[in-house]
Formats: sequence, structure tokens, C-alpha cells
Amino acid sequence: CCDSSRVTIVRPAQTPMGWDFGDAATRTVTIGRLEQRSTLEETVGYPAAGPDTSEAQWLLFLGPGEQVAAADRVMVAAADGTTTVLEVVGSPAVVFGARSAHHIEATLRSVGASQS
Repeated sequence: CCDSSRVTIVRPAQTPMGWDFGDAATRTVTIGRLEQRSTLEETVGYPAAGPDTSEAQWLLFLGPGEQVAAADRVMVAAADGTTTVLEVVGSPAVVFGARSAHHIEATLRSVGASQS
């Protein structure tokens, strides 16, 4: 879970219709580390009301020079070829060491299902 891996930070383009995470968005590939912070599964009356829903929160660690903001999404590719899409929750925090910025921490949550 805690190994560094390649992540893609997606900065949406602002359009008159809202945020565009498609072709107009800016994508930055970098190295980050993800740690799962919590998970929640909610039973909503299956099968009558549909399947259970689940939500997980993650913590993303990035190098001190990376740019990530509250409106961004983060894409993480898995070994099986799927890509998990997460969104940044709130403002990321710059964590300082004794002399300078050490790293950035961003809280993330799932955005729908993984993509192939």
C-alpha cells in the first residue's frame, strides 16, 4: 500500500458549464505515495434499493515542489490495468522539516468506480 508509485494529477479546465476533467484539463505525471486512511460501507436495502455503497479516504504524499489543489483529481494505475480516480478533499498541506518544505499531504476520496 505504501510504496511510491506513478500518479497523474488532473487540473480541470474551468468552462461556462463547470469543471472540465476531459481533454481541456492539464495532466501532470509525478511520483506519490498513497495510504488508505479509512473506509466505510453502507447498506442501503439491497436488492430493493440497489447494492451497498462504499467510500474510502486516502492520504497522498507528494514531493515539496508538486502542485495540487482542492479542485484536482488524482489518477492511479494498478498492475491489472485499471485506473482509480480520486478527488482532492480540501486544501493540501505543505509539511515543513527543520529548514524547508519536506512534502505535501492531500486527502483524497473515491470518484466513482475504477476505469479500465
